[in-house]
Amino acid sequence: MYAEEIELLKKNFQGEAFHIEMGKFYNRQEKQSQAIEELNKALEINPNSELAHFEMGNVCLKLRDELQAEKEYRRSLELNPHFFDASLELGKIYYYRKRRPDLATAEFNKVILESPSDWEANYLLGKIYKERQEYKLAIERLEQASEADPNREQIYFELGKAYRDMDMPDLAIKQFEKVLTISNNRENVFIKNKALN
Repeated sequence: MYAEEIELLKKNFQGEAFHIEMGKFYNRQEKQSQAIEELNKALEINPNSELAHFEMGNVCLKLRDELQAEKEYRRSLELNPHFFDASLELGKIYYYRKRRPDLATAEFNKVILESPSDWEANYLLGKIYKERQEYKLAIERLEQASEADPNREQIYFELGKAYRDMDMPDLAIKQFEKVLTISNNRENVFIKNKALN
């Protein structure tokens, strides 16, 4: 199966793009050393490839090398300040791994400026505002996230907690009920699929 996928990549991509796609392929297959090798080949062809640096950051994250991942994402942004996937990933490093919500907020706001309906940036920014007890801003961001992707139960869970913390139990309950509805729907689909196979 891998051989077929590699042949397809060879057929559809050349040069730098081929090595980037191979790097992504190996990273998905949990073969990070081979992914790094391919991405280094892409960077030999084009040292200013923001995509190769971005994908190298993704490999570094899988290897739990947050410092190098941060460097790679920053390099992507130096090469292309509008590469918002790199801003999102950098923000997640700051939020989850470095516990620097101030830096994460700046990165998530960059994403939202370019793509106001990005569910993940809105969701994470909403969580940060909730943690700061800025509930109005938290609800605004979380509502935006739910409009962008209404099937993510974690959004409604955070909304429920924000309303609970604002002493608005009726609105909190509505959000928690949405969590259960989404969760039950997902479980029912899983059970149906399992029964059919």
